Amino acid sequence: DINDAYMTGIKDKAEGARLNGKFLDAAIEWSKEENQKSNSYKRGDPLFHHLAAKAKLRAGDPGGACQHFVHAHQPKEFAALLFQWSNQGYQNERDMFLARAIFQLLAQENLKDANIVFDTFCALLLTKSIKLEAPLFNFVRFLLKTLERDAYPLFKVLRDKYAPVLRSDPSFDSFLDQIQVAFFNVKPQKKGMAAMMENMLGMFGAPPQ
Repeated sequence: DINDAYMTGIKDKAEGARLNGKFLDAAIEWSKEENQKSNSYKRGDPLFHHLAAKAKLRAGDPGGACQHFVHAHQPKEFAALLFQWSNQGYQNERDMFLARAIFQLLAQENLKDANIVFDTFCALLLTKSIKLEAPLFNFVRFLLKTLERDAYPLFKVLRDKYAPVLRSDPSFDSFLDQIQVAFFNVKPQKKGMAAMMENMLGMFGAPPQ
């Protein structure tokens, strides 16, 4: 294919991976523009993201690979990468690897792939006789079940109950706000200074922003 042809003749693997990544980044940007016309795959063609994910892995960048796997529609490969990568970190942070990936998929309204990633990751845990019963893992499991139905009150209860756990990563609240809008069409309440300013504007009769 085009990607293989591009790599032909490049002998230095590290340089090849770098150039391949640049080529695929350009292909993804091109596909974003093309797909805007058809209103599909606004984040870029899944095939290019899949190729880019594999290029990142060859370059020794699993984090970069994960960013592409979110849009690649290859959930089983994504789960396998997460499992392998999590084995290189602290065991008590294994649930963090899974949660970040699931939240990113759900923020893209991709519940199907999120469920497959979760189930595949759990199956891989079983093959190694690893039990994962951390609170964050349980939150992800309950969240996936909640999103399969129109259950915003339960979603809110889950967020409130697991709030201390969710504070372990500053990005989690932002992802969950996006998920809330995507699945329940409920805008998150403004907090802190933003909420104060909105209340002040309301007192003076100005419409909320």
